[in-house]
Amino acid sequence: MLRRTTAAITLAIGLTAVPASAHASSNDPIVITGSPVERPTLERLKVKAAQSGSSLEEAIEQYATEASATATVKPNWPDGPPGRPEVSIDDLDLTEIDDLKGLAKTMGMSLEESIDRWGWSETFRDFSKNLRNRFPGEVAALAIVDNGRGAAVGFKGSIPSNVAELAKSLPVRVELSDNKGYTEQEFHDAVTRAKETVTAQPEVEIAEVSDANPVTGEITLKFKAKAAVRSTVSIESLQARTRDAVALATIRVGVISDDTLTGRVLEDQYIRGGGWLEQTLGTHHCTSGFNITNGTTRRSSTAEHCADAEYLWYNNHPTQGGDHTTISRMFRSPTYDVASYNQGGKTLTRTFYADLNDPRYADGWSYPGIGDPVCKYGRETGHTCSYVAHYSGSDGVWVTEHDISTGGDSGGPWFYNRIAYGIHMGKVGGLSSFTSVATVYSPWGANWTVWTR
Repeated sequence: MLRRTTAAITLAIGLTAVPASAHASSNDPIVITGSPVERPTLERLKVKAAQSGSSLEEAIEQYATEASATATVKPNWPDGPPGRPEVSIDDLDLTEIDDLKGLAKTMGMSLEESIDRWGWSETFRDFSKNLRNRFPGEVAALAIVDNGRGAAVGFKGSIPSNVAELAKSLPVRVELSDNKGYTEQEFHDAVTRAKETVTAQPEVEIAEVSDANPVTGEITLKFKAKAAVRSTVSIESLQARTRDAVALATIRVGVISDDTLTGRVLEDQYIRGGGWLEQTLGTHHCTSGFNITNGTTRRSSTAEHCADAEYLWYNNHPTQGGDHTTISRMFRSPTYDVASYNQGGKTLTRTFYADLNDPRYADGWSYPGIGDPVCKYGRETGHTCSYVAHYSGSDGVWVTEHDISTGGDSGGPWFYNRIAYGIHMGKVGGLSSFTSVATVYSPWGANWTVWTR
């Protein structure tokens, strides 16, 4: 979760605290307040639901069924029909509403509130992509903040003159800040250096990034000291070495001792039912991810830690026949938690399961952004949603805000609406995490990417 604080982070071990490095001063943020999104069709459905005593979800389902039945535009279904009608309610696809419903369940709020908070996130994704393309080497931070109520945009140096005008396209409160002293990539590199430095210390057993916020320039790591030296660890020395490794004065680093810290959990246990990938028929294993292509060849994908076996059984969901084929391993990444297999005796498609029996087309892929709503499908926990919390500091893994997965979900797709985000890895610090499909270099190797419609 983003924490918009200006106070110095403290570094704690027991009752000892050491202040983090000072943050360079900058001008006060420029605040832009956009106009709320108008959704007349959705408003009519709210009124209809209230008058009939039904829920908004029921009104949306009825509308989608009727709109799909009367559609006159020829559908673009190169790999067959999807599981849900491809209809829109104002600016929202029905599949996006499904994901916002999943996020509402995780957050303990109504669908209406979830739409109000995150229903503009695809606009922000396009806005962010535009800024990165127009101002390469200048953007420091692009984040959805305050649980979907606002956005934060930062620059390494001064704010380009036309950014304030561009920010007016966003229907929320936007804070523009300058003089961060780093770019997005430089911040991510600093996160990596900080984690590598703490992990490499002889007194440290394990270390993980617990928060990395490019908006505030704060990185917080937790570490567990080795039992033999736990009482003699110098937090001041560890802090100094980490600060030197980061080597950017405008980034503040916090290091916290946590004797309960556990390592990463790779969710590939052979448990429970309703699955995708099996090492032998009837023995549950992992989940299949997006299908990928290099322009000429296509493959299926999953997590690298699910790919010990040279051959796996791939199983469709029951509505699509529930049948299976043997697939052969083609690639295991030495760097990222991704792998690829061939198609066996089946034909690869541009679709992925967003929920049980619910195939959905992949229409693009995106770099994760702080605060972005994201969902995953896993063979054990199904369709669940959260939002991006921070970069883990290694292996292209991003951490979400919630624990919404379990063993057997590994390898499954992370997405929002019809945009691919990642391959399920497991948990970091107890929070569900995924390997980005948009790392600096494709995690599957040169020219490989998600196969899209």
